[in-house]
Amino acid sequence: MAGGSAFGLGLLSAPASSQAPEKVTYLFPAPPILPAFGPIQLAQGKGYFTAAGLEVSFAVGRGGVDVAKQVGAGNAPLGGIVADGP
Repeated sequence: MAGGSAFGLGLLSAPASSQAPEKVTYLFPAPPILPAFGPIQLAQGKGYFTAAGLEVSFAVGRGGVDVAKQVGAGNAPLGGIVADGP
């Protein structure tokens, strides 16, 4: 029994790179060139998403309200907003 358990643990600890990356779309509320989205672009450029087993693509919505509606409707799993007011 112990041998089977050790084998099973080996499978669970396999690196994420052995699996196909999960495809995820991140919805920006405005053009992604804005400084507010720099950290996300930097993470993509440095390969952080890939290292986490994600294949992230980006799309642009029509403002934060649209992004919230799209994420709420299940059209995009992730999205960002930028506060426009005080």
